[in-house]
Formats: sequence, structure tokens, C-alpha cells
Amino acid sequence: MATVQTLRSHDVSGDEIVWAPNGVTGSETRVVHVRVVHDFVIETIFADGFTRRFDMGPDLAGTTGRFAELCDAAYFAMGAFDPDLGTIAWPNGFDLAPEFLRWGPDPDAGG
Repeated sequence: MATVQTLRSHDVSGDEIVWAPNGVTGSETRVVHVRVVHDFVIETIFADGFTRRFDMGPDLAGTTGRFAELCDAAYFAMGAFDPDLGTIAWPNGFDLAPEFLRWGPDPDAGG
């Protein structure tokens, strides 16, 4: 499970997992800025002003296939905001859904 740090109006509320209410759409899931902060840590800002920063490193450990490239910190750092997709994307075509950036990863998913 990734370490999740939720930030609201520049106040750190601690490590927590936030959950998506059913049927959420609009500014809650529209990404306006995303960047790799360091190593495997991603920071995302949404249209409603919500900011989330989390470490994907633990989730990438031991992955294979297309995901294996992301295990390399230098390659992971190539992730950048793709305005056409509205999320972070890497040169190999891998991207993360805005909903994942806002509410994932799911600690009950077994990984």
C-alpha cells in the first residue's frame, strides 16, 4: 500500500487514504497540475484546489511487464502532466487515472 499524504489549503492532515463518493465527477476529478516531486512521489492538484501527494514506490516493488520501467527512479521522473489525457503519463504510454490520483490506491485491494 502506498503512503498517502493529503494536503488541503497547505495544511498537512497526515497520512490517510481518501475515498471517492459514488458518482463523483467534475472538479473533484479534473487534474490541473501533476508532477513527480522526487523518487516515486507524485503531487497532484485538482480543479477544486485539493492537493494530494503520495509515494508509489511500495506499489511498484516487484512489478513486471510495462510497469517494470516505472521501477527505475530516473524513468519514473519522466512522468509529466499530459493535458490531452488530464493526468500524468510516461513515455511508454502508461498513465494513471485521475480517480486513482485523487482516491487510490485502495488498501483493501490486496497490494
